Amino acid sequence: MTKKYNIISFLIIMTIWWIGSKIFSPLVVPSISMVGGSILKILSSPYLRYQILLTLSRLLLTLIIANLLGFSIGYFAGVNQIFRKLLKPILSVLQVTPPVAILIIAIMWFGFNGKPAIAISVLAILPTIIISVQEGILNIDNKLIQMGKTFKLSKESIFKDIIIPSISPHITSGWKISLGAACKTIVMGEVLTTTTGIGGNISEARMNLESEGVIAWTIITIVLFGLIDQIVKILLNKGKKTDAKS
Repeated sequence: MTKKYNIISFLIIMTIWWIGSKIFSPLVVPSISMVGGSILKILSSPYLRYQILLTLSRLLLTLIIANLLGFSIGYFAGVNQIFRKLLKPILSVLQVTPPVAILIIAIMWFGFNGKPAIAISVLAILPTIIISVQEGILNIDNKLIQMGKTFKLSKESIFKDIIIPSISPHITSGWKISLGAACKTIVMGEVLTTTTGIGGNISEARMNLESEGVIAWTIITIVLFGLIDQIVKILLNKGKKTDAKS
């Protein structure tokens, strides 16, 4: 039933697009064939495929940095009440600070290249990861920890067999939210700070008044990040099933 409604929604969008392309100038609403041609051009060009890989590499670096920092800070905040109280206002500030303001500061520090895009993405998802890990630590059943100590389990075993499984649901939830935010902010950062990557090419197409190019890159971005999201969900679900069996 869901697939049926998805197909209907897709057909409605395509119909509205087709009608719009007949009413408005190609500069405003390019035809479906024009956008399709741009997509084929992008996918058939080694250079443009490299631009997609460049964005994906920045996204991967963002996720690595944010998760390393987020897990470390979140874990320490979960086990140390004083640090948790000191961290709370900082997280609140990060959560309400406009991404554009952070981006401007990042440009002043790193210049116009891919680094500001990575910086803004890291700061955009870092609070979510920190809070997820922190809440996971705070919700660990202390009886399980005490039981592990009673059976004289090593600290490594307690961490691996008790703490990690206990906080996994919180971390998984944080990952799902942060992945979507990272995908959006990395492209936004590229649009505003560099001429490379998906965002840089969207910006270049905009400056050249190539509406079909802007839409083509946008469609590629949606499909690409949608696939990544589905792959991550599948892997996380497999991980849950594996944990349940063990």
